[in-house]
Amino acid sequence: MDTALTSNTPKGKTVAAIQGKHRQRVGWLFVVSVVSLLSSCATTDINVIAPPVADGSSQLARGRIIYVTKCAKCHAPEPVQNYTAAEWHTIMPEMVEETHLNPADAAAVMAYVESLAAR
Repeated sequence: MDTALTSNTPKGKTVAAIQGKHRQRVGWLFVVSVVSLLSSCATTDINVIAPPVADGSSQLARGRIIYVTKCAKCHAPEPVQNYTAAEWHTIMPEMVEETHLNPADAAAVMAYVESLAAR
């Protein structure tokens, strides 16, 4: 038996038993982390996060679709109303660059978030 493995193991315990206990702890830590993450989300209803447009504007509707589909590729989309128009003007340039939106799509998303931004 390899003394390097057994010299640090408590008496009466095998390396496999200790490794199994470690895996069990890591597994529980993972489960607790996932549950915490999921429970921290206030809502997953996309119509609350990104409300449909009321006025039927095709640009706003297009902006919503892009917001819901492009933003969700990298992270959970934030509720649009969480930010003011000024904050969206700070957020959007980086997001436009990250998602490689063309100017028309970027303008549609900006129009959409501005229409619902916190006042």
